[in-house]
Order: sequence, then structure tokens, then C-alpha cells
Amino acid sequence: MLTIHILFVFSMFSKTLDYVSQLSPMNNPETVKEVRKLLKDTELEPFEVAQLANLLPEKAEEAKSLIPSIQARQDDDDLQQVLNELQNLKRFQS
Repeated sequence: MLTIHILFVFSMFSKTLDYVSQLSPMNNPETVKEVRKLLKDTELEPFEVAQLANLLPEKAEEAKSLIPSIQARQDDDDLQQVLNELQNLKRFQS
């Protein structure tokens, strides 16, 4: 009975890991470091940084609609520049 439970837990863990790995926009450790470095220099709160890094919106308008608290902190041009850099990091990760 215990063996069946262990196999079930391992199976669920493996499926969850596979699913999360597919959704991860940045999977290269060096890219993740660059993303953190880029977003650290912004005036954004930690949860906003996490949302931008995970959602990777392409346009400032999209980012502000997904994360409304950003509206008060970033103007569109600065935010768009950050989003463009994030897209470049994603595109060129090895």
C-alpha cells in the first residue's frame, strides 16, 4: 500500500514538474540573473517584478492592465523599454 502511494506521489510530482517547466518563460540560469539585474533597477515592488518576469507582457498597456499597481510607478516609455529588454533576453537565451 505504501509503495502505491509513493508511486502516485512521484507520478504527480513528475507531471507537475513537466507542466511548470513548459510554462517557464526563462529556463536558463544566466538569463534569470540578467532578468533580475534588469528589474532590480526599476522602481517596482517585488511582486510586480515577479509578475512581469512570469507574464512577460509585450506592451506597456498590457502590463498595466495585468498589473494595475504599475500604473502609478512607471511611465509607458520606461516600462516599454524594460519590456523590450525582457523580450530580448527571452529570445536570445541559450
